Amino acid sequence: KRADSTLIIIALGYSADAAQQFRKSPADYTTKRVADIDRIARALRPDILIPALDPYDDGSRAIGAQPPEYWTDYITRAAAVAHHVNQRIRIGVSASSYGARDSTLYFWAAKRGSPVDVVGFTMLPGFDGATSLDTHMRIAQRWMRAFAVKPKPHWVFAAGGYPVAHGEESQELALWGVLAWATSQAAIKGLVVADAGDYDRLRGLRTASGRLRSATGAVIRAEKGLKETATPK
Repeated sequence: KRADSTLIIIALGYSADAAQQFRKSPADYTTKRVADIDRIARALRPDILIPALDPYDDGSRAIGAQPPEYWTDYITRAAAVAHHVNQRIRIGVSASSYGARDSTLYFWAAKRGSPVDVVGFTMLPGFDGATSLDTHMRIAQRWMRAFAVKPKPHWVFAAGGYPVAHGEESQELALWGVLAWATSQAAIKGLVVADAGDYDRLRGLRTASGRLRSATGAVIRAEKGLKETATPK
């Protein structure tokens, strides 16, 4: 039994042979992923479970760009399984490409009556650095305005930068920019920094050698500022 107050968020990614499995049988591949959701829900009991990591980013690279109907059907099945295991598990969906298909998926997820409990965004710089990141924040803000009355909880499920490609200062500025934007949006209830360390991607707050990158300071400043604003006067 989990007794502490740690919030557990799990996003289901894609195996190295996902494309091969999907080409062989889309139905079998999807059924296996729903079974994975069942196992994760039973074994780990996450607070937020994201059945598909960035469908129109990582998902497109893994199994090709599928129509929104594929993802809505799969997420609906996954939500039914997870909620059957534990009603407290919240199902999340994250937008990341901000194109037409991502828009369709977001508006389906955000509307009342969908099985999605938490709607979110991935906010990372593109090849052009902060230009696309700023554009994505504006698009996300416009989408959220469509659900201004009693919106579902929103999260930024991944925020950060690419210190190896763009430099550590760029990573810090990108993270600080998203933190500033997210804290100004009433619907956004939380943010996840991607990543804590250089694991499978070189974008962590900590390098593989253990050194903390300068972006760590942005996180510390943001945490301190949020605590100060939350303290009753």
